[in-house]
Amino acid sequence: MRKIILTTLLLLFIIPNSQAQKMARKVSAFKNLINKEKVIVKLYDKEAKRIVNLKKEIEKTKKEKKKNSLIEELEEQYEFIDYYNKMIKEVITPENWKFNKEIIFMSEIEFDKLYKEKKLDDYALLDFVLGRYSKLDFKSHTRGNEVTFPTIIYTNASNKKMSTGTYLKAVYQNFFFNTNYNFEYGKSNDKKEKYIDELLEEKNVDRIFSPENILVSINMVQRHINSIIENNKVTKFKNFAIKEAIKNCSASSGKELLIQKAVIHNKIIDNPQQFYTKGSLKLVSAKRIAEAVLNNEDVLIGFPFIEGIITGKGPHPIAIALYYKIGINPKDYSIVSFIDVRGFTNHMEIIKKDLEKMSNCKF
Repeated sequence: MRKIILTTLLLLFIIPNSQAQKMARKVSAFKNLINKEKVIVKLYDKEAKRIVNLKKEIEKTKKEKKKNSLIEELEEQYEFIDYYNKMIKEVITPENWKFNKEIIFMSEIEFDKLYKEKKLDDYALLDFVLGRYSKLDFKSHTRGNEVTFPTIIYTNASNKKMSTGTYLKAVYQNFFFNTNYNFEYGKSNDKKEKYIDELLEEKNVDRIFSPENILVSINMVQRHINSIIENNKVTKFKNFAIKEAIKNCSASSGKELLIQKAVIHNKIIDNPQQFYTKGSLKLVSAKRIAEAVLNNEDVLIGFPFIEGIITGKGPHPIAIALYYKIGINPKDYSIVSFIDVRGFTNHMEIIKKDLEKMSNCKF
């Protein structure tokens, strides 16, 4: 009884968050978007307002410790900008992005200038942002009690960008398909942190905005939008994914399933194979997952994917992510398994029941 009362009190402070998946309601909006000849992909700029403000703050700061910390932050942002701008040009190619004929990489300063001049009506926009619950922090993506969540957005370039980092009336907005368990929030321990850090062996490799995460995200977006247009009906990603999983699951039998060690729940980490009967299962590093995606290997990879966020008000504000569990084949990005959110008993990690559902194709 006491547990029920406490749960009820908690629910009184929980409210749904507006950062869940958003889409246009009409199929025509998607058709118009993919038929635009040019799509803009924004690049970060070292002369952007936030960088200029940080430089000014460094100049006026007198305390050595704080000044050094700000200088370090500036250097990290410079490193990230160099990394991201190079990486995104290598990943967003006509081979990987098939909706618009011409891909234009544009600095954020140039984009903002054209936006103010209202010269973006004929362009589509593909953008990768951190939907903000706090000020942007390139190092940890967190600050205080608030967090930021990576988001992929495909919309009209003329749409207004909001203070949250996302866009008003976006045609398509969804959370990132984070193939590697590498967010800074949630339950963790030293062992899991070790697995996560394997992704960072190479300097300047961002945990979230990595080539494999970008590739999976843009392919999931394209597959979903193609389905909407082919069926002439706007459906949520969840409904699309379940239908795809049911169609593809049986045919994926016998293929090797790769799951990152940090994704498996501690209770079954010693022998997860006993609960997965559709083929061999290997627990691997984040780096191995990345290789499977980048090389389009004919294997299966399983990972958690954010469905939405609930926030809590009160004396201790919270932001809790709810997770789907998804399985894909990086050879063609087909969805082979999909497990829905379990409400407030939701697990970030893959548990026994998830593996059993993957084996039995019961979604």
